Amino acid sequence: MNYAALLDVLRQQAAALLKMRRLLEQGGQALMTNDLYRLDEIEREKILVQQQMQFLEEKRTGLYPAGKTLSAIAEGSPPDYREKLTAVLDALRRLAAEVQEANSLNKMLLQQSLAYVQMMQRVLQPEKGSFYGWGGKLKQESMCQAPLTRLLDETA
Repeated sequence: MNYAALLDVLRQQAAALLKMRRLLEQGGQALMTNDLYRLDEIEREKILVQQQMQFLEEKRTGLYPAGKTLSAIAEGSPPDYREKLTAVLDALRRLAAEVQEANSLNKMLLQQSLAYVQMMQRVLQPEKGSFYGWGGKLKQESMCQAPLTRLLDETA
């Protein structure tokens, strides 16, 4: 087994996960500030990082026999690689947990933003039976027109 190649791919995966975590953190900031242009840029960058991660995962799984875990491979590796592989695996686990946490936070922020938009939409949209239309004009068929006309036509 080529432990040097495996170690190299694992380090590249760690770098990609770190970049993803940073993008997720920036996405959270963009969500909090309603910076839609930056959010769009971040989403495009995330797609590229996801593609890179998928490529690296395929490359990594091709480097060792199927059915073996990375922990087992690290334990069975020569002493000069064992410590390095274990350290990279620990970093990958930590980064994966941080990415999941950032993803959860962004999901919550998106849900809050959506709830706010829906609330504002309900507040700003006229309800059924409203006296005014979209242009702010009094509806012809509204119920308030007849009493208003009658009040103006009456003499004192």
